[in-house]
Amino acid sequence: MAAPVLAEQGLLDKFIGDSVMAEFGVPQHRGDQEEALAAVRSALAMQRNLHQLNKALAEEGSEPLRHGIGIHCGDVVAGNLGSSHRLEYTVIGGSVNVASRLESLTRLFPQHSILVSRAVLDLLGEKATVEALGFHALKGWPEPIEVFGLIGITL
Repeated sequence: MAAPVLAEQGLLDKFIGDSVMAEFGVPQHRGDQEEALAAVRSALAMQRNLHQLNKALAEEGSEPLRHGIGIHCGDVVAGNLGSSHRLEYTVIGGSVNVASRLESLTRLFPQHSILVSRAVLDLLGEKATVEALGFHALKGWPEPIEVFGLIGITL
């Protein structure tokens, strides 16, 4: 799951249990549209990699794995955060929380392992093929946001 992030010049922020937190556009920013496209290309490559892994697991008689990916864009605070005893480069802010909540929402839509916000879809424009999934209240967010299941992009 890490290789597609690095291939798209994303930043592997941290591994949290079986989760990966990645950002695009920090510390260097190539423009909102390019960063959104990079995040989506990375997510689709992760999806392809998981499909290949599941084929190998099936041949071994093992159960398939499933993943969920949430993609959102917006303002964040980026930098070395922590204390004088332990600093780490990371991002914080509402946009980080929205992406995390979108990932959690994938459990309600098993047919869509990648969910994007309206903000991301607006940056992708006609390049994206999505299914509208309606407005959803997200924990800690003041108003419901419009959610889309990503099907693919055209390059």
